[in-house]
Parts: sequence; structure tokens; C-alpha cells
Amino acid sequence: MAPKNKKIVMYIIIAVVLVAVATTATIFALNMMGKKDSSNQKVVPTKESADKLKTKAIEYLKNGDKTNAKKYLLDAKQQYTELKDTNNIVDVDAQIWMIDHPTST
Repeated sequence: MAPKNKKIVMYIIIAVVLVAVATTATIFALNMMGKKDSSNQKVVPTKESADKLKTKAIEYLKNGDKTNAKKYLLDAKQQYTELKDTNNIVDVDAQIWMIDHPTST
């Protein structure tokens, strides 16, 4: 092979390697962006899940565990707020108020 042909073959090999590296880097970057976007998707609560939290809180209240009851009520309130369920927000707020302001009898 003549020296001029060797030089052309070497340039072709370098070009192919550079294209392969650029393609791999682009695919990797696109995959990372896709994973990032899917992890930022917010899960929308359902009324059923919020109701389960409120029910669990009521069970804790019946057993005298106000700390866990309040935790579950706050979680339920957050979900009801996202659902814009005004009636249940008011109900949960009232129960939280009653926990924070116990009556002395």
C-alpha cells in the first residue's frame, strides 16, 4: 500500500471512531434526560387514598395515639388539598384542631 493510501485509511478510521463516540455520547445523554423527566412526574392522589389515611388516623385516635393520628391527618389534608376536596379539608382541620386543643374535663 502506498503511503498516501495509508494516510487516507487512517483518516477514515479516525472519522469512524469519532462518529461512534459522538453517537454513543448522544444516546447516553438522551437516556439520562429521559430518566430525569420521568422521575419528576408527580403522582396525583386519589380520594380513596386520602380517605384511607383519614380512616387510619381515626383508628389511632380511638386507641389514644394522638401523635400518629395527627401525622395521618396532616397527610390526608395534603391529599385533600391537592384534590380540592373542601369538605374533607374542613373535617380534617377540625380533627387536627381538636388534637391540638384538648378539652379538660
